[in-house]
Amino acid sequence: MNWTAFIYVAVLAAAVGVSFFMGLGQAPLFNKDECAFSEATREMMASGNYLMTYLNGEPRYDKPILIYWCQAASVALFGLNEFALRLPSAIAAAIWVFITFLFTRKFWDAQKAFLAAFFLVTAAQVSMIAKAAIADALLNCFLTIAMFCIYQYYETGHKKHMYISFAMMALGMLTKGPLAIVIPFGASFLFCLLQKDLKRWIKAVFNPVGILIFLAIAAPWFILVVREHGMDYINGFFFEQNVKRFGSSLEHHGGSIFYYIPIVLLGVLPYTTLLLKSFRDVRASFKTPITRYLLIWFGFVFVLVSLAGTKLPHYIIYGYPPLFILMALQVDRIKRDAWLIVPPVLLIAAAFITPRVLPLFVDRAKDPFIAAQLTATMDAFRQMHAGTILVCALLLVMVIGLVPKISRNVRLIVMGLATVVVVNVVGMALIGQVMHQPVKEAGLIAKQHTGPVVIWETKQWESGLVFYMQRFTEKRWPMNGDIIFTQSHILPNLAEADILYEKNGFVLAKIKHIHGT
Repeated sequence: MNWTAFIYVAVLAAAVGVSFFMGLGQAPLFNKDECAFSEATREMMASGNYLMTYLNGEPRYDKPILIYWCQAASVALFGLNEFALRLPSAIAAAIWVFITFLFTRKFWDAQKAFLAAFFLVTAAQVSMIAKAAIADALLNCFLTIAMFCIYQYYETGHKKHMYISFAMMALGMLTKGPLAIVIPFGASFLFCLLQKDLKRWIKAVFNPVGILIFLAIAAPWFILVVREHGMDYINGFFFEQNVKRFGSSLEHHGGSIFYYIPIVLLGVLPYTTLLLKSFRDVRASFKTPITRYLLIWFGFVFVLVSLAGTKLPHYIIYGYPPLFILMALQVDRIKRDAWLIVPPVLLIAAAFITPRVLPLFVDRAKDPFIAAQLTATMDAFRQMHAGTILVCALLLVMVIGLVPKISRNVRLIVMGLATVVVVNVVGMALIGQVMHQPVKEAGLIAKQHTGPVVIWETKQWESGLVFYMQRFTEKRWPMNGDIIFTQSHILPNLAEADILYEKNGFVLAKIKHIHGT
């Protein structure tokens, strides 16, 4: 490795540390998914049953086992906490970034490899997913390696690349299921079809050694779990969580066919200018096999998730690695650096303005819970001095972006790091403090009390509460003597109760008397 490449790797490593690892365990567990994965891991370790996962005492068929094993290994080393549960995702994301660097350097140069990997590590959406205690960072790591190896097999014909891709698909299958097969097979089929080389694709897909490698890695666990749970697992995982998820909207996660257009435009911030330039030059990119492969990879993922009935923002990141490589190729083709800073300036300005217009929404909010959350957001924004942070970030981006004789790479590095600060230090910290810290604090208080705990009209927070209080909730109508977790405005109409904890629209209370009984 020469001196220039060493500097690139060092800067990239520092960016990974800031974006993926800094403050990894500070925020409470986020949203339904992160809490569900973490609680399932906790229950797996508590029961000693490492074959199957359970959530609140009931079988959880949503995802295969590998992410839970990784989280369990981390918890065994670092204890049951947010840092340990998120660490496997951060490590997988770091590998994902450096694999992207190595692949890009192999076919272009160290500068473009650095830019592609740096865009990946500092893009707004990736920075959030990389720290989440869910399966997607791990799946993306395996998918990216598989897809890179498939192209290298096409280029060189070396079977080791094909065998590695089969192994990565098997690990991806153990992480999230059939998607780990669908994307590599579908994208490579379209590529070979356009290359008029379907014979090679068929020969690779039906390679007996590759199939044996895949089965040796993926099959044993699936066989064991089906033997123990039978059709319940087959119906729950394969049909409910995969076939039905594609064909219909599960848990109200739907959207139009255009759902992912704004998601991509926002997800690649602050590099949206390069994204638009890449789309503008699609025809030119289709002229060479490798850029054609990258376009097909992203395009296949985009169409697949757009056609799916169930839509979640993070599904599109399965197509981000080729997109960031294509964007890195556009850096030298931008005529004016001023266009590069427009997206981050708009992002930071929007983050600065939003809390200042929230009072308008508080006054008009019909839902008392939403009003309480908005009020808490304004208070947290002031307490965190977020306005000062955002002004400093905005001035830095504008100065670095407009002052002459500063290299374009330096401008991009500053833009990326400023975005990481805005997304993580301000945005995610605010969400954590307002929406999820009360769930954690309520759970820790409930843990100190004996007696049944009931969640009422607040089901989406159930996994988080169960994780922090480390015992199950009861799914039934509240009764006298129960501890209840609900929204503050609901409790007075439901029961007379002693308040144990109340914050940001949430309340934990011990019921004295249910109204109407």
